[in-house]
Amino acid sequence: MLLAGLLANLAAEAGAALAPNYERTRELIAILSNPDVAQKLGMEIIQSIAANGNEGYRIRTSNCYLDVTLVSAPSSGPPVLGAWQFVVKVGELQCNTPSR
Repeated sequence: MLLAGLLANLAAEAGAALAPNYERTRELIAILSNPDVAQKLGMEIIQSIAANGNEGYRIRTSNCYLDVTLVSAPSSGPPVLGAWQFVVKVGELQCNTPSR
């Protein structure tokens, strides 16, 4: 009986998170649809987005970059099973100044 309960608990924990490829897609969609990212990039065209740490990404344009971090969303209750709940924290746009 104890073994059955332990196995059920392990199965529930294993099913709690998304597969890495789906989680990464979910994170990128959240970043690209974030209004702060759009506002800071303005008319800059995204050249690349690269993971730069545990929950960080760097968005590059031809002359600028923008660092974005994903942080755990505040929770008002007990933890729930499912995908990681996060919020997007947007840094400041960093651009190269043209040399004259």
